[in-house]
Amino acid sequence: VLVAEEQHQRWNASGGEPDKAVVIPPAIEMPVGTGDLREELNISSDTIVYGMHQRADDGIFSQVLMPCWGASEVSKKNTCLVILGGSQLYRQHAQQLGLQNVFFLDSTGDVDRVHKFLNTVNVYTHARKDGEQCSSSIIEALYHGIPVIGHDAPSMGHRDQIKDAGFICSTFGEYADAIDKLYEDSLRKEMSKLARKQYRETFSLDSVVEAYTKIYDSI
Repeated sequence: VLVAEEQHQRWNASGGEPDKAVVIPPAIEMPVGTGDLREELNISSDTIVYGMHQRADDGIFSQVLMPCWGASEVSKKNTCLVILGGSQLYRQHAQQLGLQNVFFLDSTGDVDRVHKFLNTVNVYTHARKDGEQCSSSIIEALYHGIPVIGHDAPSMGHRDQIKDAGFICSTFGEYADAIDKLYEDSLRKEMSKLARKQYRETFSLDSVVEAYTKIYDSI
Protein backbone atom coordinates (compact mmCIF):
# COMPACT_ATOMS: atom_id res chain seq x y z
CA VAL A 1 0.00 0.00 0.00
CA LEU A 2 1.41 3.36 -1.10
CA VAL A 3 -0.03 6.71 -0.08
CA ALA A 4 0.18 8.63 -3.38
CA GLU A 5 0.24 8.01 -7.12
CA GLU A 6 3.62 9.72 -7.50
CA GLN A 7 5.04 7.35 -4.88
CA HIS A 8 3.45 4.46 -6.78
CA GLN A 9 5.12 5.53 -10.02
CA ARG A 10 8.52 5.89 -8.33
CA TRP A 11 8.09 2.44 -6.78
CA ASN A 12 7.31 0.92 -10.20
CA ALA A 13 10.28 2.70 -11.78
CA SER A 14 12.64 1.30 -9.14
CA GLY A 15 11.58 -2.30 -9.85
CA GLY A 16 8.28 -2.69 -8.04
CA GLU A 17 5.54 -4.90 -9.47
CA PRO A 18 2.49 -2.77 -10.43
CA ASP A 19 0.04 -5.63 -9.76
CA LYS A 20 1.24 -5.88 -6.18
CA ALA A 21 0.66 -2.25 -5.26
CA VAL A 22 -2.35 -0.07 -4.58
CA VAL A 23 -2.66 3.61 -3.62
CA ILE A 24 -4.61 4.27 -0.42
CA PRO A 25 -4.22 7.49 1.59
CA PRO A 26 -3.66 7.36 5.35
CA ALA A 27 -6.68 6.86 7.59
CA ILE A 28 -7.38 10.07 9.51
CA GLU A 29 -10.33 10.35 11.88
CA MET A 30 -11.77 13.84 12.04
CA PRO A 31 -13.12 15.32 15.29
CA VAL A 32 -16.67 16.58 15.59
CA GLY A 33 -15.66 19.75 17.44
CA THR A 34 -16.89 23.20 16.46
CA GLY A 35 -15.82 26.78 17.06
CA ASP A 36 -13.01 28.91 15.64
CA LEU A 37 -10.27 31.34 16.67
CA ARG A 38 -11.68 34.59 15.29
CA GLU A 39 -12.61 36.02 18.68
CA GLU A 40 -9.22 35.09 20.13
CA LEU A 41 -7.43 36.80 17.24
CA ASN A 42 -9.90 39.68 17.03
CA ILE A 43 -10.75 38.82 13.41
CA SER A 44 -14.19 39.94 12.24
CA SER A 45 -16.65 37.47 10.74
CA ASP A 46 -16.42 39.10 7.28
CA THR A 47 -12.60 38.97 7.08
CA ILE A 48 -11.26 36.46 4.53
CA VAL A 49 -8.63 34.39 6.32
CA TYR A 50 -5.75 32.69 4.52
CA GLY A 51 -3.47 30.35 6.40
CA MET A 52 -1.81 27.01 7.03
CA HIS A 53 -0.51 24.88 9.87
CA GLN A 54 2.80 23.06 9.86
CA ARG A 55 5.23 21.44 12.27
CA ALA A 56 8.02 23.59 13.64
CA ASP A 57 10.82 22.47 11.33
CA ASP A 58 13.31 24.79 9.62
CA GLY A 59 14.04 22.03 7.09
CA ILE A 60 10.61 22.34 5.46
CA PHE A 61 10.36 26.14 5.62
CA SER A 62 9.20 27.51 2.28
CA GLN A 63 10.35 30.91 1.04
CA VAL A 64 7.31 31.12 -1.25
CA LEU A 65 4.43 32.04 1.05
CA MET A 66 5.46 35.36 2.59
CA PRO A 67 6.62 37.14 -0.61
CA CYS A 68 3.49 35.94 -2.43
CA TRP A 69 1.24 37.19 0.34
CA GLY A 70 3.00 40.56 0.19
CA ALA A 71 2.70 40.68 -3.62
CA SER A 72 -1.02 39.84 -3.65
CA GLU A 73 -3.56 42.62 -4.07
CA VAL A 74 -5.93 41.22 -1.46
CA SER A 75 -3.36 41.35 1.35
CA LYS A 76 -4.24 45.05 1.51
CA LYS A 77 -7.99 44.39 1.77
CA ASN A 78 -10.16 42.93 4.52
CA THR A 79 -7.99 39.83 4.83
CA CYS A 80 -5.31 38.31 7.01
CA LEU A 81 -2.81 35.45 6.95
CA VAL A 82 -2.61 33.12 9.96
CA ILE A 83 0.17 30.56 10.48
CA LEU A 84 -0.27 27.90 13.16
CA GLY A 85 3.07 26.40 14.14
CA GLY A 86 5.72 26.24 11.44
CA SER A 87 9.32 27.33 11.54
CA GLN A 88 10.29 30.58 13.26
CA LEU A 89 11.72 31.52 9.86
CA TYR A 90 8.20 32.41 8.71
CA ARG A 91 8.04 35.11 11.38
CA GLN A 92 11.48 36.39 10.46
CA HIS A 93 10.61 36.43 6.76
CA ALA A 94 7.39 38.35 7.38
CA GLN A 95 9.26 40.89 9.51
CA GLN A 96 11.98 41.32 6.89
CA LEU A 97 9.35 41.98 4.22
CA GLY A 98 7.37 44.35 6.46
CA LEU A 99 4.15 42.39 5.97
CA GLN A 100 0.89 43.46 7.54
CA ASN A 101 -2.15 41.46 8.66
CA VAL A 102 -0.13 38.34 9.51
CA PHE A 103 -0.76 36.37 12.71
CA PHE A 104 1.45 33.63 14.14
CA LEU A 105 0.22 30.99 16.58
CA ASP A 106 2.44 28.60 18.51
CA SER A 107 2.59 24.94 17.55
CA THR A 108 0.12 22.69 19.30
CA GLY A 109 -0.58 19.00 19.70
CA ASP A 110 -4.19 19.80 20.60
CA VAL A 111 -6.26 18.34 17.75
CA ASP A 112 -9.31 20.39 18.78
CA ARG A 113 -7.31 23.63 18.49
CA VAL A 114 -6.00 22.61 15.06
CA HIS A 115 -9.55 22.14 13.83
CA LYS A 116 -10.68 25.41 15.41
CA PHE A 117 -7.87 26.99 13.41
CA LEU A 118 -9.15 25.30 10.25
CA ASN A 119 -12.68 26.51 11.03
CA THR A 120 -11.18 30.02 10.97
CA VAL A 121 -9.49 29.68 7.56
CA ASN A 122 -11.20 30.40 4.21
CA VAL A 123 -8.22 29.56 1.97
CA TYR A 124 -5.42 27.10 2.82
CA THR A 125 -2.06 28.46 1.65
CA HIS A 126 0.09 25.34 1.65
CA ALA A 127 3.84 25.92 1.40
CA ARG A 128 6.59 23.40 2.02
CA LYS A 129 10.15 23.36 0.67
CA ASP A 130 10.27 19.63 -0.09
CA GLY A 131 6.62 19.20 -1.08
CA GLU A 132 4.34 16.36 0.00
CA GLN A 133 3.37 12.83 -0.89
CA CYS A 134 0.12 12.73 1.06
CA SER A 135 -0.33 15.65 3.40
CA SER A 136 -2.51 15.17 6.48
CA SER A 137 -2.94 18.94 6.70
CA ILE A 138 -4.29 19.10 3.14
CA ILE A 139 -6.68 16.22 3.91
CA GLU A 140 -7.89 18.17 6.95
CA ALA A 141 -8.36 21.30 4.83
CA LEU A 142 -10.39 19.36 2.26
CA TYR A 143 -12.54 17.94 5.07
CA HIS A 144 -13.35 21.50 6.15
CA GLY A 145 -14.14 22.50 2.56
CA ILE A 146 -11.16 24.85 2.30
CA PRO A 147 -9.67 25.49 -1.17
CA VAL A 148 -5.92 24.84 -1.22
CA ILE A 149 -3.09 26.71 -2.92
CA GLY A 150 0.17 24.79 -3.32
CA HIS A 151 3.45 25.24 -5.14
CA ASP A 152 5.92 23.10 -7.08
CA ALA A 153 8.48 21.19 -5.02
CA PRO A 154 10.66 18.07 -5.32
CA SER A 155 7.77 15.91 -4.08
CA MET A 156 4.48 16.59 -5.88
CA GLY A 157 1.99 14.16 -4.34
CA HIS A 158 -0.07 17.14 -3.20
CA ARG A 159 -1.01 17.83 -6.83
CA ASP A 160 -3.28 14.77 -6.76
CA GLN A 161 -4.64 15.79 -3.38
CA ILE A 162 -5.67 19.28 -4.44
CA LYS A 163 -6.83 18.53 -8.00
CA ASP A 164 -9.60 21.01 -8.90
CA ALA A 165 -10.14 22.14 -5.30
CA GLY A 166 -7.47 24.82 -5.61
CA PHE A 167 -4.31 25.72 -7.49
CA ILE A 168 -0.80 24.31 -7.92
CA CYS A 169 1.56 27.16 -8.78
CA SER A 170 4.90 27.06 -10.60
CA THR A 171 5.99 30.66 -9.97
CA PHE A 172 5.71 33.28 -7.26
CA GLY A 173 3.45 35.29 -9.57
CA GLU A 174 1.06 32.37 -10.03
CA TYR A 175 0.86 31.86 -6.28
CA ALA A 176 0.10 35.54 -5.63
CA ASP A 177 -2.55 35.45 -8.41
CA ALA A 178 -4.16 32.39 -6.83
CA ILE A 179 -4.38 34.25 -3.51
CA ASP A 180 -6.15 37.09 -5.34
CA LYS A 181 -8.50 34.78 -7.26
CA LEU A 182 -9.71 33.02 -4.14
CA TYR A 183 -10.71 36.30 -2.57
CA GLU A 184 -13.64 36.12 -5.00
CA ASP A 185 -16.59 34.75 -3.07
CA SER A 186 -18.16 32.73 -5.89
CA LEU A 187 -14.92 30.94 -6.88
CA ARG A 188 -14.07 30.23 -3.26
CA LYS A 189 -17.50 28.69 -2.63
CA GLU A 190 -17.29 26.62 -5.81
CA MET A 191 -13.87 25.25 -4.85
CA SER A 192 -15.07 24.67 -1.30
CA LYS A 193 -17.70 22.26 -2.64
CA LEU A 194 -15.03 20.53 -4.75
CA ALA A 195 -12.79 20.24 -1.68
CA ARG A 196 -15.51 18.50 0.31
CA LYS A 197 -16.22 16.21 -2.66
CA GLN A 198 -12.52 15.34 -2.98
CA TYR A 199 -12.36 14.53 0.73
CA ARG A 200 -15.53 12.45 0.68
CA GLU A 201 -14.59 10.39 -2.37
CA THR A 202 -10.87 9.85 -1.74
CA PHE A 203 -9.73 10.72 1.77
CA SER A 204 -12.67 10.09 4.11
CA LEU A 205 -12.23 7.39 6.73
CA ASP A 206 -15.09 5.43 5.14
CA SER A 207 -13.45 5.44 1.70
CA VAL A 208 -10.07 4.39 3.15
CA VAL A 209 -11.63 1.53 5.15
CA GLU A 210 -13.54 0.42 2.03
CA ALA A 211 -10.29 0.37 0.01
CA TYR A 212 -8.56 -1.82 2.60
CA THR A 213 -11.60 -4.09 2.81
CA LYS A 214 -11.43 -4.67 -0.95
CA ILE A 215 -7.81 -5.86 -0.57
CA TYR A 216 -8.72 -8.40 2.09
CA ASP A 217 -11.81 -9.54 0.17
CA SER A 218 -9.71 -10.09 -2.95
CA ILE A 219 -7.24 -12.22 -1.00
